[in-house]
Amino acid sequence: MAHRITPAELSHGRFTTVQGGTLSTAGSAGSFTVGPGRAHIVCGGIQTANATVYIIDQVLLPTGWASLAVEQGAQERSGLPARSARRSAA
Repeated sequence: MAHRITPAELSHGRFTTVQGGTLSTAGSAGSFTVGPGRAHIVCGGIQTANATVYIIDQVLLPTGWASLAVEQGAQERSGLPARSARRSAA
């Protein structure tokens, strides 16, 4: 995320990611969802030294990265060298 998100903002928020995309959240105290796949927060409010952490039940990828991961997996199975995610994202 590009900035800190407060618990109050989780209920109906749209947030800007570091890459310039958006991430949406919805729900209420015990049942929040995150992102386009509607990942569920399975454990929240974990206090660390510099943040409060919320654990979700899915992996969130930036737009376009899911197809890159599928392509790389196919290349690895075929024995061809996979492209670097950093180079292809640029």
